[in-house]
Amino acid sequence: MGADPFLLGTPAGGSGVAPVVLASTGQAAPRLVDLELVPEALGWPAWIDAARPLKLWTAPGPAAADGEVVAWFREGSRRRAAISAQGERLTLHFDLAATVTAITGERYASTRRPLHTYAPWLVSALPGPARLLGHRLASRVERLRHGSQGRARDDGPGFPDFPVEPALELIRWIMRRARGLQDTSPWPNDAPAVAMITCDVDTDRGQIRMPAIAQEAERVGMRACFYVVGDRFPLDHGLLHRLREAGHEIGLHGAKHDMRLAYLDYQEVVRRLDGCRELTDRHEVVGFRSPALLCSPALTRALAGRFRYDSSVPDADVDTVAAPRRGCCSLFPYWQGSLLQIPLTLPLDDRLMLRGEAPDQMVRTWQRKMAWIRQVGGAAMVTTHAEPHLGGGPEFLPAYRRLLEGIAEEGWEVVLPREVAGHFRSRLPPLAK
Repeated sequence: MGADPFLLGTPAGGSGVAPVVLASTGQAAPRLVDLELVPEALGWPAWIDAARPLKLWTAPGPAAADGEVVAWFREGSRRRAAISAQGERLTLHFDLAATVTAITGERYASTRRPLHTYAPWLVSALPGPARLLGHRLASRVERLRHGSQGRARDDGPGFPDFPVEPALELIRWIMRRARGLQDTSPWPNDAPAVAMITCDVDTDRGQIRMPAIAQEAERVGMRACFYVVGDRFPLDHGLLHRLREAGHEIGLHGAKHDMRLAYLDYQEVVRRLDGCRELTDRHEVVGFRSPALLCSPALTRALAGRFRYDSSVPDADVDTVAAPRRGCCSLFPYWQGSLLQIPLTLPLDDRLMLRGEAPDQMVRTWQRKMAWIRQVGGAAMVTTHAEPHLGGGPEFLPAYRRLLEGIAEEGWEVVLPREVAGHFRSRLPPLAK
């Protein structure tokens, strides 16, 4: 079972800490409901629009509530208390643990294997434009399978909202406020928020582009993490060594990048991961990112004994090859059993490109979300691809340079995923093994 230490951990002690009561919710099944905040009731944070209804995947409790209701659940014409207050005491009228684990575990989304993963050819071996077209077609197929009439885009209200889904972070804010933690930092060096620069390397063409991307980060004093496919093309170990010597991190991006890894049986997943030992041992790899961000229980189980963290789950995503909408809705690391998950919190470059954004527009989209993440105090993870038709292309690098320069000018604490993993694993061990 997944667990989020900042939501489910031991409350902070000391005076002035308000108790939080978890009301009985009965046996109701989780479902998508509207969450309506009462404006000014709790002095809601500036990063939330208290007048705008949110959506939450949860099991609402009984309609009755003692004290002042500060947030309501609404289903059609029916309204019931979501959060109530009596003095300093807050009562949550839903199952907090079940809500958090259902959302971070993406239980609201389909778990069916995407049809394109049965393809006999290696998708990432196709030319760049063909890969983009294939991605677009695969996402439309998944929309048809989910009854979405094959729409290429979904900009209406939904769960998770894209590119910003605030509901789970609002619950975190409530719990941290009640526990007297709102002014504490969970990040290395007590930073108020952090940024991570990451890059996926799918092919040998992308491997060639890695030095140019690393150079852009180094120009502004940053380091990046490059997730490299481990058993598909000849690896340039000299290049990887030089990148590590310069302070960058190397992670594993699957064995073949054939989109099948998450859907193999456990023993085959293990065999593929262990077949990448030349890369993982030689370059001290401690992190993993799944090709196309496809996940499964078998993959998570295999990763838990081999890596210190996984970074395969976005916080909020749309038009993916796995489902019309998906994401853990968290800007903070959380546990999946004994595996630490570090979410991808900025839309991927290929996702924005498929939605019709040019490089300059992509940078503006990232900057808007980074501004929100900074207000929340979370982690902004930049994720691009080294492939020439995506973020590794020469025409994209000027925009990428402006993004990194902006991060430097704004004074973000830029850290590597392995540093975040080490920090969280030492300070906040998993609640469930």
